[in-house]
Parts: sequence; structure tokens; C-alpha cells
Amino acid sequence: MKPHWKLIASLLILSHMTMLVIWHLPASPLRNALLRRPIANYLAFLEFSHAWAPFSPDPRFPSRHMEAEVTFRDGSTKIWYFPRITRMSIPERIIKMRQGIWEEKMQTIPSFYPDIARYIARLYAHSNNPPQTVTFIEYKSDTPSPVPGDYQPIPKEYPHSTRLPPFFTYKVLPQDLQ
Repeated sequence: MKPHWKLIASLLILSHMTMLVIWHLPASPLRNALLRRPIANYLAFLEFSHAWAPFSPDPRFPSRHMEAEVTFRDGSTKIWYFPRITRMSIPERIIKMRQGIWEEKMQTIPSFYPDIARYIARLYAHSNNPPQTVTFIEYKSDTPSPVPGDYQPIPKEYPHSTRLPPFFTYKVLPQDLQ
């Protein structure tokens, strides 16, 4: 490697590390000024996300999960479940943690909805009763307080989820199923 390439590589690594340090600071006007849109987009694309809620005085927040309701030509329906970390074993969680992050991010980026709906529709395209619509539904429940003596990563008793109104419906086109 030529000397100028070593310098360029070193500067890129130093820049990346500096961006990561700034990215992981709590939100503030200084942090926002340092992380202009291109830098923030770059770090978000690489999935360097974080949340400071676990360190707040009241860290409880609602637990959300999603389902997709697939409606077929004859009016019947099936539910497709988005990956849920809370329903996975610990080894599965380690392997599939990105899927949980994917679901969380997917909820905030509506431009992904049609592509995900088409993917789900294609999962059921093999039948003589093709899917007609795919509807996304969100559920919410409060995260329970810790129970003394219950050292499980997920509490044994989890509160009932509230179904929220559907927030996206995709009408499946014949070409979507190919």
C-alpha cells in the first residue's frame, strides 16, 4: 500500500469513529448541528441506531408489534406475523435481532410498505385462491414493570395487546404474484 493510501484509510477510519461517537451522544442542539443530513443518513443506513429511553427516570414504553392480514379472492383471510423478538428463544434472538430492528424501522418508512406487502402476497401466490389485499395492523401494550423474583428476559405474564386501526392496505395486482 502506498503511503498516501495509508493516510486516506486512516482519515476515513478516524472520521467514521468520530461520527459514531457524536451519533451516540444524547440528543442536543450541538449533536444535531454536527450530524448534518448526509452523515445522519449514512449512520442510519448502517443501522447504528440507539435509544436513551432505558436510562430515563421512567423507562417504560409501549411494546408494539405488527401483523399483516392477507385477504383472498373468496374473502377468507390469513394472518402473517412479522418477526417478534419476544417470541424467540435467546439463540434465535441473537441470530434474528436485525429482523426486530427491521420491523421497528419499517413502521417509520411508509415507502417500504408496498414492497413488503408484495413480498407477503407472493408467499401465498401458489394457491388457486390468490391474495387480493394485504393490510398492516399494529398492536400496542404497555411494557410491564419488573416483577420481584422473575428474572426472565421477558415477563411470564405479558399484558394483553390492543389492536390499533389498520394503517396500510395494499391492493395486490396480478403482476405482483409473479
